[in-house]
Amino acid sequence: MNRLLLKLTAVMLIFAGIASSCNPELEREYPKDISFTEYSLDGTSCQWINLNYNDELIIINSDEELQNYISCSNDTYSEINRHTLLLASGNTPNGIIEINKHLLQISANKYQLEFEILLDETEMEGLWITALVVSKLSKESDIELITILKH
Repeated sequence: MNRLLLKLTAVMLIFAGIASSCNPELEREYPKDISFTEYSLDGTSCQWINLNYNDELIIINSDEELQNYISCSNDTYSEINRHTLLLASGNTPNGIIEINKHLLQISANKYQLEFEILLDETEMEGLWITALVVSKLSKESDIELITILKH
């Protein structure tokens, strides 16, 4: 009898472990890194338009919305289809050497997009634009833009 009870307890513990590991809520540990692909207009006759360069983040969820921010003379640009485009722009007091990007999901619908901008010693203002393609975000998503300037 004790042997049967021991086997039954072992089987129940195994099933409990499997059930808890399959729970999607337990898999959503925050914060977590979100992967992205850079979106570039290099090599096309297209250019970004309607940007304020004041550390602004625009969340674009459709090709129709994207048309408000791109102008092309001859070429076409890549559509975003079932993705979200995060279009950020800003300015710096010095020239820009490098921009490092990091997207972090803080909770179910809260994100932080961090730009660490390495500046040179020139006293010429630097303008920057970065566009990142990510998996489709919900309309409730809130993304905080963080800009860190380093000399």
